[in-house]
Amino acid sequence: YRELSNSQFDRDLSFMRVQGAQTEVFDDLVSDLIDNRQGTGATQVNYVDPLLFHFTDKDRFGKTDSLINMFDYSGEVTTTRTIEDPLRARALDADGYLFFLDPTLPAEPQQKALNDFAEDVKILKGLDGGRTIQVPVAICVSKIDLLCNQHFADPNNPITGGVIGQFYREVGELDPNGTDFSLKTIDAFSEMMQRYTSIIWPGWNINQAVDRLFDGRFRYFPLSPVGIQSLGAADLDGVVQVPYRVIHPLLWLLHMNGYKVLN
Repeated sequence: YRELSNSQFDRDLSFMRVQGAQTEVFDDLVSDLIDNRQGTGATQVNYVDPLLFHFTDKDRFGKTDSLINMFDYSGEVTTTRTIEDPLRARALDADGYLFFLDPTLPAEPQQKALNDFAEDVKILKGLDGGRTIQVPVAICVSKIDLLCNQHFADPNNPITGGVIGQFYREVGELDPNGTDFSLKTIDAFSEMMQRYTSIIWPGWNINQAVDRLFDGRFRYFPLSPVGIQSLGAADLDGVVQVPYRVIHPLLWLLHMNGYKVLN
């Protein structure tokens, strides 16, 4: 939300906030998290209204604009509201999806969440049996700054050693500052992330599952809302938060819907 509001990622793209029911709430939330360094928490159940942005792309042959509705529902909303609920139905009948995976949590509940989400989308869109979902999905692997704290990291050198040390080196080689907005780099990050999923979630062939559900219309997006300058920091009081590649999933979804966004 802050990255979109600042619109500093590409001077040719424009995201203008449209005043909505949650605008002031999110302004206060950003101030608490970023400026006042308050701790983060789960998405609140009462956040059910979409965030609205007026978007203009950078196609030099003719700019296109659109009204973006971004939904961020808590887990409770997905379990307590059926797909007949107008708010949930509106969110599920989308032109693109952001599906978040947490590398600090086990595979089982996330595997179930992915299957339930895909099933709801299929029901809403009237897809039968094994038909795939013809809508792009950005698989966001958040909290990559905390991978070094997990059991699969090298206990002696969690940041520079072992498989997670190699992961961080690859991230730095691909985009050290998080400012590369090219399709080529997005594809490279996705391919890299696919190689690490079996280490993070052993026993879950998520690559095959996602490909089967979305027929190749997906990319992985390793990212961090805190940034990668303070790897492994659990206490954010003294950390300057510099979000790393958090806007790329949305830009890719727009690009996949025909807007001229990425290089």
